[in-house]
Order: sequence, then structure tokens, then C-alpha cells
Amino acid sequence: MKNRKVVLWIILVVDIFIIIEAGLFVWKKLHTPKGKPEATKVVEKRPPVLTPKVVKKPAEKPKVVAKKKTISSKPTKPKVTQKPKVTEPKKKEKPKPVKPAIKKLSTSTTVAKKKKTSKTETTADIIRSRGDLIFGFETTLEGWEIPDWALEKDDHVAKSATLSREHASEGQYSLKLVADFPGGGAWTAALIEVMEYFDWSPYSVISVDVYIPEGATNKLKGEIIFTVGEDWTWTEMSRTTKLKTGEWTTIKANMKPGSKTWRRYKPDDEFRADVRKVAIRIASDKFPVYNGPIYIDNIRLIK
Repeated sequence: MKNRKVVLWIILVVDIFIIIEAGLFVWKKLHTPKGKPEATKVVEKRPPVLTPKVVKKPAEKPKVVAKKKTISSKPTKPKVTQKPKVTEPKKKEKPKPVKPAIKKLSTSTTVAKKKKTSKTETTADIIRSRGDLIFGFETTLEGWEIPDWALEKDDHVAKSATLSREHASEGQYSLKLVADFPGGGAWTAALIEVMEYFDWSPYSVISVDVYIPEGATNKLKGEIIFTVGEDWTWTEMSRTTKLKTGEWTTIKANMKPGSKTWRRYKPDDEFRADVRKVAIRIASDKFPVYNGPIYIDNIRLIK
């Protein structure tokens, strides 16, 4: 019974609610003015919001960015690589020697005995060991030779120069100069020389011994020739010495200042202090014919 009462009450309440709702609806209809429709709410339709799909890209390798070189405002000098030095082959020439310290001879008046010297021994060593004897030709020619210009001239007739034991005025050896004098009225000569710097200030005279074999012509003459000073002045003797055959003949030349020994040249104090070359020349008297040796030895300095 109780349940039926509850149901009835519920139905009653619902009916009351419906009646109220219906009454409100009628009231609204009655009180709404005609011609003016009830405003309807406009609902804007918005497009659906699309959420973008996130696509995962594969991880890229990081790019290595090279550092840019900063260029300074100041220009830098390029490095200059040094080229390797190219050595050119030296030409074989005979330049004039640069003047070294001039060699002075010993002032001793005693003549030392000759002794054998090695090939590397210089003329200066010979001068110091022999005193007044400056060239003896015991082991070598000691720098004496026939100059190239004389070999090229027709009027110079020296052919060769060697050491010899056939004749010697001092020691056992001498210089043997072979010459070929043709005669025929033309002047000819045989010349041999040594080029070296000499200071002979303490001395007054230079001498040399010359030997012409017996039976040869007796019309050959000898003389000493100097080349002196920075200008290389060629200086001959004013008078020649007649050479005898079969014996040694000594040729002497005075080197003192004011000497009249030299042709067209008056020596001063510098003359004997700066001798660059010494030559010995054997000349013909135009007509003699002689083809053979001439021996030279014992070149000395005398006070």
C-alpha cells in the first residue's frame, strides 16, 4: 500500500510540473508581440581544428663548418724561397796576381850550401835557405818557363826548358833552354821568365851565369829584363853581354837608384822593391844559325 502511495505522489508531482510548463509556454505566446519573430541564436560553425601530424625526420649528420681565415688588413709579404746557388765553372785564365806581402831576402852575405828541396817548397823558402842565391835549379825549374806569348811569336825561338846535369856553374843541375836560331839576317831571341813578387831593396846587383856549348856560334848575346811596379813596366838592359862558347859567362845588372843599366828608364828606390817578373833573353846577331841548348844557372843577388 505504501508503495502505491509513493507512486501516486510522484505522478502527481510530474503532472504538476507539466501543467506549470504548459502554462509558461502559453504565457510567453500571449505576451510576445506579433511581427517580431523571436530572435534565434546564430551559432557560428567553426571549422574543425586540425592538429598537424608530427613527422619525425631522421637525424641529420651535423655539418662541419670550416673556420674562415681571418684576413688582416695589412698585406703579408709572401715567403721568398731562396733559389739554390748555381756555381758556374771557373774559366781558366791567367789573371794578374794580387800583390801579396813582398818577400824580403835575408841580408846575410854568406852563401848557403845547396840542399835538395821538396816539390812543395816555394821560392821564398829557397831564398831564405840559400841567402844570396835565389835560383839554383837543383830540383825543379822553380817557376821559370817560356811564356805563351813568346811561343806564338816567330821571332822568339825558344822550344823547351828542362833541368840538366850536363853543365852547372853551381851545384849539380842547371836550366837547359833549347832554341833554334834560323839566321838569315832577322833578329831572333830565346826568352825564359819567372813571375813572382820580389823586394830586393838591400841589394845593388843581380847576376846570372849562361853557358853556350863549345863549337856553337859566338855571336849570341844575353841580357836581364825586369817587369816592375803596379803598371807592370817592361824594362830592358841598355847593353847586352856577349856570350863566349865553351865557358860560363856572367851577366850583371845594376839595380841601384840612378843606374844607367836600363834602357830609357831611370831606377828609383821603388824599382828594386817591387819586381814582378825577371826574364833572361838570349838574342842572335841576325846572321848566326844555331839549334841547340843554352844553360842558365846560379842566379844571385849582390850587395
